[in-house]
Formats: sequence, structure tokens, C-alpha cells
Amino acid sequence: MPRRVAPSDRKSVGIAVRLHPKTMFGIELMRRLHKESVAEVVTRALEDAFWNDSGGLRIPIPGTDMSENLLEAVWAERPSDRVANLAFCHRQALTRTEEEIWKEVEKAKKYWSTDQKDAPSSRSKETLQWDVLAEDWEKLRDAAIADRVPGNQRQNTRQLREFREKN
Repeated sequence: MPRRVAPSDRKSVGIAVRLHPKTMFGIELMRRLHKESVAEVVTRALEDAFWNDSGGLRIPIPGTDMSENLLEAVWAERPSDRVANLAFCHRQALTRTEEEIWKEVEKAKKYWSTDQKDAPSSRSKETLQWDVLAEDWEKLRDAAIADRVPGNQRQNTRQLREFREKN
């Protein structure tokens, strides 16, 4: 299972967004009325949007009439855990790079429990070696990204092949 990280390990992330002046004025009005910072107003609005049934992050649970929130289903502190969770529950939301990484993970026996190495169909959250994946995450990510750089294809293919042979 994904490891839990203490709240002190969490970081906030800054973003820059271009907004229509009317939208920005609306944020300013909400800030004044609710006595919150702009960041608090925007965060609350986004969190509300995540839970919205139309256009939010609600996805159906296969085989039922119920749905779940995709963000809640996949969120983890470690990027490797988030991608693994997303691959297990809503694979079509992976980026092209994440999909390439996940294909490598699926192929490599080292990322799966010893009793499940020869049974790819039985690979699941329970059989994934979460800590092993986290240890290799940067190498996997860098290999997938570098493979896209024009002119580096031959060198990166060699690096990826060497990584596969070692693992």
C-alpha cells in the first residue's frame, strides 16, 4: 500500500493563471465577504468543483450505480504512488509519459510480489511493491521523458535497454 506521509512533509504549490477581469473581481468580492485570502477562495472553489457531479472528478464505479471521486481514489504524496493508483483505477487518465512508465512497470517483475511475478493478470495494488517503484521512480520518469527528445532517441533507447537489463 502507498506509504502515508506526515502533514509536515506536505508542500503547497504556486500557480499563475490569467483570468478575465470580471472573474478576478468576483474572487476579490468573495475574499472580502468571507474574510479569506485569494488563495483560500480559489482553493475552496476548486475543491468544490472537484466534487461537482457534472464536470467534476466523479467517476462511475464499474458494476455499480455508484461513483467515486477520482482525486480521492488516486491521491498519494509520492508521484509514483499517484501514477500507480491512477493506472489501477482510471488508466485512460494517464499522460503519454505516465503510460510509457506504467508499461515498463508492468513488464518488470521486480515491481511485483514474489509469488505473483509470473502472473501478470493477478497484478494489483496488493501485489505492487510500492517502495521499490518509488526508489526507481526518477530513473523511470527520466528515461520516459528523455526518449522524446529529438536526437537523443538512440542514446535514450540504449539507456532504457540498460535499465531494463539491470532490473
